[in-house]
Amino acid sequence: GDWSSDVCSSDLFNDLRLTTNADETITAAVSLRNEEGEVLEFLANGQGSVEAIFNAIDKFFNQTVRLTSYNID
Repeated sequence: GDWSSDVCSSDLFNDLRLTTNADETITAAVSLRNEEGEVLEFLANGQGSVEAIFNAIDKFFNQTVRLTSYNID
């Protein structure tokens, strides 16, 4: 599904924190709520914030999430 509707606008998404590392990579700390209502935090790195966030979400779903569209207004 579309993660923007499935994750961000649902009860699934809890919190997001981004940290810039000394090597200029980004670490995303993504907190998501599972079906039982338990909040789980996943950490992942990326070359930018979007990659880091998606890498963390991949860990939650235990599968690869593919970005199909990205824009900044």
